[in-house]
Amino acid sequence: MVLLLGIGAAAWWPVHESLSFVVAAGVAIAVGVAIGALGAAFRWSGPVVLGATVAAWLVLGVPLAVPGKALGGVLPTGEGLLDLIVTTATGWRQLVTIELPVGDYQALLVPVFSLTLAAAVVGTTVATRTPRPEAALLLPALVLVAGIALGAPRGHAPAALGGAFAVVSLLWLVLVRPRSSTPSAGRRRGRGVAVALVAGAAAVSVLVAGALPAPDRRVVREAVAPVFDARDHASPLSGLRALLKQPAADETLLTVTGAEPGSRLALARLDAYDGVVFTVAGSDAAPAATASGEPAASPTDLFQRVTGRLSAATDPASAAGGVHDVTVGVEGYAGVWVPIPDGASAVAFTGPDASTLQNALFASRRLSMVADLVALRRGDGYVVTGTASAPFVAVDRLSELEPGAAASPAATAPDALAERLAEWAPDSRPPGDRLAGVMAGLRSGYRSGAPGSDVFSRSGHGADRLQELLTASPMVGDPEQYAAAAALLARAAGFPSRVAVGFVVPALADTGADTEPDADTDTDTGAEGSPVDLQGSDATAWVEVLTTEGWVAIDPTPEVKPIPPSALEDGAGSVQPPEVLPPASEGLADPDPGTPAQQSDDEPAPRDDDPGPLLAIVLGVGLGLLVLAVLLAPFATVLALKARRRSRRRSRGSARERAAGSWAEVLDTVRDRGEPPPPRTTRREAAAALESESGLLLAERVDAALYGPGDPSAAELDALWAASDAERRRLLGQERGLARLRARLSPRSLRTYHGKEMNRRTER
Repeated sequence: MVLLLGIGAAAWWPVHESLSFVVAAGVAIAVGVAIGALGAAFRWSGPVVLGATVAAWLVLGVPLAVPGKALGGVLPTGEGLLDLIVTTATGWRQLVTIELPVGDYQALLVPVFSLTLAAAVVGTTVATRTPRPEAALLLPALVLVAGIALGAPRGHAPAALGGAFAVVSLLWLVLVRPRSSTPSAGRRRGRGVAVALVAGAAAVSVLVAGALPAPDRRVVREAVAPVFDARDHASPLSGLRALLKQPAADETLLTVTGAEPGSRLALARLDAYDGVVFTVAGSDAAPAATASGEPAASPTDLFQRVTGRLSAATDPASAAGGVHDVTVGVEGYAGVWVPIPDGASAVAFTGPDASTLQNALFASRRLSMVADLVALRRGDGYVVTGTASAPFVAVDRLSELEPGAAASPAATAPDALAERLAEWAPDSRPPGDRLAGVMAGLRSGYRSGAPGSDVFSRSGHGADRLQELLTASPMVGDPEQYAAAAALLARAAGFPSRVAVGFVVPALADTGADTEPDADTDTDTGAEGSPVDLQGSDATAWVEVLTTEGWVAIDPTPEVKPIPPSALEDGAGSVQPPEVLPPASEGLADPDPGTPAQQSDDEPAPRDDDPGPLLAIVLGVGLGLLVLAVLLAPFATVLALKARRRSRRRSRGSARERAAGSWAEVLDTVRDRGEPPPPRTTRREAAAALESESGLLLAERVDAALYGPGDPSAAELDALWAASDAERRRLLGQERGLARLRARLSPRSLRTYHGKEMNRRTER
């Protein structure tokens, strides 16, 4: 049983991949098998085995499955017990909506710990105490199937695990056959032949499995829709204009420590364009083209709940340098999108709402972006571990790049796109030269909404706005339009592309601090050790293209320079028309919390999920009552079964059967005291053995009721039961303290229904 359960638990390795999992599953299997074996050896009743299992689950569950909530790492706490109880019921859903592996994150070890413990107890009990021990194979098989269903699409050595489980299962079926009259020598020879056949079949199976192609594997997580869908929130690129205008332009939105000047904090990466906005490609984005022209990803490939450790496969625009931490403090920023540096590998929240934010963290492996359902607000903070981002690729180096994949131009691109492409990047040039020509052409335009300027061109990045940008002479726009146009032109030139929105960390001198370094001072130390305020004016958008070197970042926005008066007179550059916001998603009645445009200087209201003192008291009392109920459940079950038996004996059956039941209750009380009467004795002999005059009188009255000429009347039955209750109280009264309580809670008398046994004797 230990070997079978160990093989079954090994299927859970891709879910956790941690030493904590090995310890939790190993202890659960060992303790569960021990409880089942002790129950069989000492003939424990069902309630006793259940009580021992629940006690082991409560005592060992917190230190093994919820180690972060264990006192000193070994003692359960109230909060840990609450997590253990709740996660036993809800952890299965969390496992299929979170990115793997989860390690010992929060309480997600509870499902495998609870399952293996229960399977070990039940499987061992079935194998040792039933006439069909082969049925015990169902329990290890359940652990194995659950690990496969809740695991990753690619299993951990599936052929080896499946073959080992099959071999051990066949050996089990051979070795646990009921004993027969076959001589021992013949039985040993038969078992030896069976073992040899099993070994041969296993060898053939392994060879066949290695020769056949691996079939597609479908797991539960592939059928579960994600909790977070980026398409339910407005495009962050549409909200960029609000960050560049007052009052957000001069407001501190984030405070960053440890980031190098010029590095980027990406708010979102958008790879689908439908002619209106750039968004995240999804399974139903029919008109939108993804960066590489491939079919839109399924929802499970977009955002998955993560533990805080981002996928190692994350490859944002660039990642160079050693691993370091960047600390971000949230000031005026609010939204579901979490700004993270390029190359981020882990996110850990700090502050009073750290646990709430960590529990609602989602990440997209494909787009290297992070979101939080709770939404960031003033006072939150987080630490990002990762590698430093490389600077924007210079335009004069773009000619050296080669496309990393085939790109599909957007079907809804403006008509002027082809004209500008033919002008800046003719088809006769290599892809790198075409990309360099596109970026140089865009950077020849003029930027509106520069810091310190109140000149803004028309907002938006729909096809009509990009048509206006590309046909104007000179071109005037802000990072929103230039980034969108650059992404579409790069795709047309053969490079997969996407638009990124975020912040560029300024130098300390730009924030007003004195940053003149001494001759012997390392400038990086000052940059990484001093906090830098990110204002709305530091927000921007850029384009990322896929090359043979990976995703690289390019800044297509022109440098700040005076805009010609002709452009201000002919266009709408000197006028700020009303903002044109994208249509709200259907079914959303409230403003989108993920739009960066929703900025406010007022202190936001407290989160609804912040528990108050009253809620904390209610949870504490409820937890205490729940734990107490679990601990007392086995004893309450014994008392309830005895009360039900006494009621059935007193109210059901014929009058003679009810009379016999009054004496059976007395005998059951004697058995619960641990002093059963001699077997195969009459009632009078049993009463004499008890040395009880009242018991002898009751035995005579019961005999008279059973063997008399007529059935006893209702009054006679009431008198018999009253005498029986008095005798029971007298017998229990002879015990003192714990002995009396032990007799009341003893399950010995529940093993036999003595009333029915005596009635059968009477009928005979």
